[in-house]
Amino acid sequence: MSIAIAFFGFTVNVMQNMGVLPTRNWQDCVFAGAEKIFSNVFLERKARSTACFRCPIGCGGIVKITDEKPNIVARRPEYETIYAFGSNCGINDPDTIIEANNLCEEFGMDTISCGLTISFVMECSEKEILDGRSGGACLRFGDPEGLLETIRLIGNQEGYGKLLGRGTKRLAEEIGKETDRFAICVKGLELPGYDPRGMKGMALLYATSDRGGCHVRGSTLRAELLGMPVPVDRFAYEGKARLVTELQRHYALMNVYSECLFAGFALTIDDYSAALSALFEKSVTPIDLLSTGKRVWDVTRLFNCREGFSTEDDTLPKRLFEDPVPSGPSKGQVVDKGSFESMKKEYYGYQGWDTNTGIPFFDISSYKIGK
Repeated sequence: MSIAIAFFGFTVNVMQNMGVLPTRNWQDCVFAGAEKIFSNVFLERKARSTACFRCPIGCGGIVKITDEKPNIVARRPEYETIYAFGSNCGINDPDTIIEANNLCEEFGMDTISCGLTISFVMECSEKEILDGRSGGACLRFGDPEGLLETIRLIGNQEGYGKLLGRGTKRLAEEIGKETDRFAICVKGLELPGYDPRGMKGMALLYATSDRGGCHVRGSTLRAELLGMPVPVDRFAYEGKARLVTELQRHYALMNVYSECLFAGFALTIDDYSAALSALFEKSVTPIDLLSTGKRVWDVTRLFNCREGFSTEDDTLPKRLFEDPVPSGPSKGQVVDKGSFESMKKEYYGYQGWDTNTGIPFFDISSYKIGK
């Protein structure tokens, strides 16, 4: 079995067992009934495998809904989709998640952003911040039909779906009433399914990602939860600044290669060095590659600084700083604001950026990025 398939096969299970599975718009980190949406449930529905062009592994799949809606044949949802429409929306029906994923495919919508925007409205409805006139009364956690209907309204830009289509950040700004404290996004991008209250390196990674909270600009999952290549204390802040710095440079390189990110579970910087040296028939050392990764990351940082982002934007939703995890293996955990700010300043130092402004130290004009 490939690393990618094996990883898919237990991700929901691991997140639940470690207490970092975001639940009901990140109000909790464990989900009652999670076993009903464990990854193996979706693998059991597989009709056939799929693969990217010329990939010999084929970690993707096509699934069938075999119960009440037998005509739906769709792509198998990946972990982020299972979390976004499942535990995050209080839904433990795999067929609903498959159908939600299929609807997003048809409308061309991102499942993480869509799922978290809907869960945000669910919490607003739960707290009676929204009423029937704004559509909030139609949505409650654990409501499969309400979820699917809302996805259709967003995709068709009908009714309150037009407002939800603006995303969580803008929706919170529109509603007000301090809803920004549970609008789960960073720099306007909704977060993937790993609660950083239970893995502190991920907190820094989300906050400093160039395009907002993102798990494909680096991921501390292997180190903090799986102990690869060596175990680290997931609740500790020490050592995470350097870890995140190195991961972001590595992931920048993989994006330059157009490499499958699952390859990072097996391949090392030495493997890439050997492959590129053979390709170009000249020495390409690991130091050369890491220097390239740093330059890529510096330029994206410069772009953001030019567009008005600052260290104040390198932060997290208020809930993660203020609301302790209520249950499970991460019970009582928050992201301590003081420790987070110290970790962030240390991170700027490792990146070679000004520790007060977060701006890289060199001549910006030499990069010719406009203006």
